[in-house]
Amino acid sequence: MTKADKNLDNPTASSELASGVIRLKPQHYIHVLDNNTGITRLEVGPQTVTLRDGERLL
Repeated sequence: MTKADKNLDNPTASSELASGVIRLKPQHYIHVLDNNTGITRLEVGPQTVTLRDGERLL
């Protein structure tokens, strides 16, 4: 799922991304890069993901 896809599914996604809180629906996923370690992790919904300092959504 790309950022554009997420914005289509959820009109408040841009404000959520700015705050670092991402709500994943069932069967949706994101990749999160930890800039400190260089490791990318996969997060699968349903869940709420909070991005920490040094992390970014890919």
